[in-house]
Amino acid sequence: MKHIVQSLIIILSCCLVFSLAGCGSKPRSPETNVQTSAYQVSCIAILPAVTGVDPQGTVSPAQQKTLAQGVKAMNRLLAQEFSGQERIMFVTEEHLSGIRMTGGEGPVDRARLIGGRVNCNAILETIVWRYSERIGTRYSVEEPASVSFDNRMIGTDNGSVLMSAKFDEVQMSVMENLYDWSKAKMRGFTWITADDLMLEGIRKKLSKSPYFKQVMKKDKPATTFDDLDEKV
Repeated sequence: MKHIVQSLIIILSCCLVFSLAGCGSKPRSPETNVQTSAYQVSCIAILPAVTGVDPQGTVSPAQQKTLAQGVKAMNRLLAQEFSGQERIMFVTEEHLSGIRMTGGEGPVDRARLIGGRVNCNAILETIVWRYSERIGTRYSVEEPASVSFDNRMIGTDNGSVLMSAKFDEVQMSVMENLYDWSKAKMRGFTWITADDLMLEGIRKKLSKSPYFKQVMKKDKPATTFDDLDEKV
């Protein structure tokens, strides 16, 4: 009997090891690429976010609606993080409509035209590819929040890409991804909203750029949008 119990313990231990191994290697986080150069940024013009264009044309009306919501959220969160900061200029749709463009300009020519209009020698572009709100509450969900976006900053003096970043995450439970324990702890082991996830992405990606790191709002309380809703 003793040998049987010992054998069962060994088998269960092996199953646990293989079960954990089945989680795979630690997922690689999308990289933030920053050009290490002596480019001196006098002012960063933050352009209105846009939705990603699906070359296959498979975006449904419902997806188009959620992407539009994601663009609004992105613009609001960027303003929340950088409004009132020196060397940051927010470009409005009115600014863009006042710039004469043929529509055939490349990224560099477009950046130069916009930068010249607002007197900034760098612009930040943002594309929102996915914005899906959680279905459920902070403690129980049917579908978790999901966000994907790209950032790119172009120097208008020479057309160089000063920074490019990609953020793509679907929130997972701790049991689904044991490697994200610290992230789950930071979130209070709750399911966060799409806005909270997007804000995390903005702070995570742009803080890696020396151009934004100095103006990022430090020591800001980790207030979630659920907290704000509860106070209303």
